[in-house]
Amino acid sequence: MLRKVIWFDVTVKRPDAVIGYLESVSAYRCYLEDKHIAKGSQEDPVEVLKAKFAQYENPDVDFVTPYFCYALGKK
Repeated sequence: MLRKVIWFDVTVKRPDAVIGYLESVSAYRCYLEDKHIAKGSQEDPVEVLKAKFAQYENPDVDFVTPYFCYALGKK
């Protein structure tokens, strides 16, 4: 039997750590490519997020990092 196990790591991170993580995710780069958005432009969602962080004076962020794992097991 295949059982799906999902867990989340919730940690407090500084905005620069959150931005660094988001920029490292391939889905972000694919999104920019698919939507023909230049990295660093006003349409870049990470730039929008940076502006929000700046607006709130770079608060600590309760950041959820998802981890996905599949486990094999017998009943």
